[in-house]
Amino acid sequence: MTTSDDDKAPELSRETHVTAGELNRNFGEIQARARHGPVVVTHHGRPRVAIVSIEDYEKLKAAKAPPDGTYRRKLSIVLDCIQECYVSLDRDWTIVSVNRMAELFIGMSRDELVGLDWRTAFPNTRGSVAEDHLRRVFAHGEVVAFETTSLTHPHRTVAIRMFPLPLPGGGAGILFSTVSAGPSR
Repeated sequence: MTTSDDDKAPELSRETHVTAGELNRNFGEIQARARHGPVVVTHHGRPRVAIVSIEDYEKLKAAKAPPDGTYRRKLSIVLDCIQECYVSLDRDWTIVSVNRMAELFIGMSRDELVGLDWRTAFPNTRGSVAEDHLRRVFAHGEVVAFETTSLTHPHRTVAIRMFPLPLPGGGAGILFSTVSAGPSR
């Protein structure tokens, strides 16, 4: 007995991608497809959301994650190995993590910085180019790269990259490094 492609059971773990437009036009079909594996919905080519079956959703909800500290320790070790300064923020602009290079550049320890609102920790960034770009990252999920005069060290020019992070509720990562330094005053 032969079977057609229509008779074959779909692979359960296979992830498929659809555009937001396809989702709007074919919701019923895509909803059925999600019963057999996650469906990633893209917008302008970037993954935005995933649709999963209720069974998979319940499994994910029930899954036990290792203690948060395990991930944080490993992440901290990795971030401390990079030569750029790194700071991450959650969706509410609260500082979530800071690497050693950023501590040295900013002049504050991560214990002092983590948990602070970005605008409280760096009030001179209000209305700055950096704040405008960070708003774009949060609002549109854009990756931005630019150079500007450091607001904490005005004699230095810094290269900054900001990008969205897959934190619960969203977030942003910020990598920066000095590209030129003038005389200290």
